[in-house]
Amino acid sequence: MNKTESPILKVWWVRNPPNNPEVYIVSSIKQARDILNKLTSADLKLPHVLSNAGGLCVLGEDGEWEDWYCDTCAEDINTCKC
Repeated sequence: MNKTESPILKVWWVRNPPNNPEVYIVSSIKQARDILNKLTSADLKLPHVLSNAGGLCVLGEDGEWEDWYCDTCAEDINTCKC
C-alpha cells in the first residue's frame, strides 16, 4: 500500500468470549466507531450477553492484520478521542 491509498480496516467483535468474532470491513475510522457503538448498544439489550470485546485492525504491508493505533495520540479505537 502506498501513502495515497486508504488503509484496509476491519472491526472485530466477540460476544461472550471465546466465541468466534464477527468481522466488518470498514472504510474509515468514523465508520468503525459507529459500528462499535451500535454493537455495544445492541449487546446492552441482550440479557444472554455477559461480556464482549472488540477493536479495529489494519492490514499491514506484510499482509497480516495488526491492531490499529491512532497516529496522533497512540491510543486504540476504544480510547482515542481524536
